[in-house]
Amino acid sequence: MTFTTSANAAQAPYLPNQRYFPIEGELLQRELNNSFADIAKSVNAREIGMYSQSVTATGQRFEMERSEPTEESKRRILMFGPIAAGATSILPHNLSGFDRFTRIYGVGQTQNDWRPIPFTSVVAITDQISIVVDRVNVTIRNGATGVALQSALVVVEFI
Repeated sequence: MTFTTSANAAQAPYLPNQRYFPIEGELLQRELNNSFADIAKSVNAREIGMYSQSVTATGQRFEMERSEPTEESKRRILMFGPIAAGATSILPHNLSGFDRFTRIYGVGQTQNDWRPIPFTSVVAITDQISIVVDRVNVTIRNGATGVALQSALVVVEFI
């Protein structure tokens, strides 16, 4: 069976479903070493699904410029308490030594539903929920006519 892939897809972590292992000692050793290296590369290239209030690795790599080595991003979650309609909640993220944020997102829980953060409303601009992160704090602003949030979870990823 043959197939073609684009250059990017060929670099994706992919392991074949089957592998031939020779019986001869030296050839077997070489094939086992290659197999282990392929497995390690594929496992290390996946995104890590651990979300913690401590800083953890994401498994994502960013190639910022061709001359620089890739940078691994890190992630941290922050838990906010209640945020009333029209209120602003500010929480220090306690991060240092980072260059930039790569992703900022979250979810807010109301009495009746969950809302993505940021949240946009087609009904009224004052129903929206915004999020801003600076060098020190994460700030959530709940719109003046929005629904009170019982809590919010924010994820920041950075390099």
